[in-house]
Amino acid sequence: MGETAKELRERGWALRAEAQKLIREAEALFERAGDLDEKGMTDLQSAILHGRKAEAKRLIKAGADPNGTGETESKPPLALAFEADEKDFSASLALALIKAGADPNAKARAGLPVLALALGRWEFEIALALLKAGAKPKASYLDALPEDHWLEDKDWMARYFPTPRSRKRLAIAEEIRGLLIKKPGKKRETL
Repeated sequence: MGETAKELRERGWALRAEAQKLIREAEALFERAGDLDEKGMTDLQSAILHGRKAEAKRLIKAGADPNGTGETESKPPLALAFEADEKDFSASLALALIKAGADPNAKARAGLPVLALALGRWEFEIALALLKAGAKPKASYLDALPEDHWLEDKDWMARYFPTPRSRKRLAIAEEIRGLLIKKPGKKRETL
């Protein structure tokens, strides 16, 4: 004769308990591995490094660590985003990383902070987001902003900021200047 209903339930409960134990062990192994790919990079690092912007954004939305580093690539995802070629750089990806909690003082090429790179590329929206997220500016970063006397030159303005969108970028640059400079009275004092 076969097993009774009671015996089947008991065996089922024992198997379920064993399965739950195996699942916990598997999750612990995945956690220890840190979701690294075959080259020792996090999935997010790999997506950014290989220009897969949509995948990187999906991983960020899914809760990937915006500061996570792998075994072979020690630069955080935000630094890797800034090391992409100009044509592969994605401002929206950088902003998504910052919003997700990426270190605003991350170092990229030659140890340069990403804030310096953002200003150097005139990515003022990103620079402002970095400053608001706690990036530590240096007085020398002012050199990357448009000079005051340029703003008075109508030909220069028409050439470099011809559209409303580009003039919005200029307004953001001025907001950044305000964050980098303290203006007591009429004197300028750098941080």
